[in-house]
Amino acid sequence: MSTQTEAEVNISEIIRKHVKDISVPSEMFSKIAIQIVICDNGEKVMAVKVPRSILPGVQMNYSNIIKAAKQQFHDYYIIFIRNFEIEAREDGNAVTKSMVEKTWLANACFPFLLTGIRTDVRGINDVVINVLLERRTSFSRTEMDVIGAGLNGLLGKNYVVDVNHHTKN
Repeated sequence: MSTQTEAEVNISEIIRKHVKDISVPSEMFSKIAIQIVICDNGEKVMAVKVPRSILPGVQMNYSNIIKAAKQQFHDYYIIFIRNFEIEAREDGNAVTKSMVEKTWLANACFPFLLTGIRTDVRGINDVVINVLLERRTSFSRTEMDVIGAGLNGLLGKNYVVDVNHHTKN
């Protein structure tokens, strides 16, 4: 079993403090991992990989956790995503890349809903995946660009996060 870095221990303690309303074995908090993605513009994204059993608690207490995490990690834009690396599927099959992608897209855009995904093919090797959020999102254009760049680094595809103007939400 791998040991956590100091930053992973700190973020684990922040999460543990705020998700007391869910019952999770304490050893699950030691499985929280961090992946840092540095964007082209120098912006840093901290992707906190959280076990599936803890993620609902993180989402229920999102604003408190983000506020506490920002005090310690103010140089980073923080997103919480599911940690697939520690999971084994019940049926024994491996987790598919499309399942990871679909889940991480929704996780990275939380607390707003993902309302659609559109793929624009501009050329043979030039594909842009548009991640569309509900219209009532309060993410700024800069935040959406940072989320897109973070997803690019995590998943290795060209993502653009934007508002879906074609829905009633």
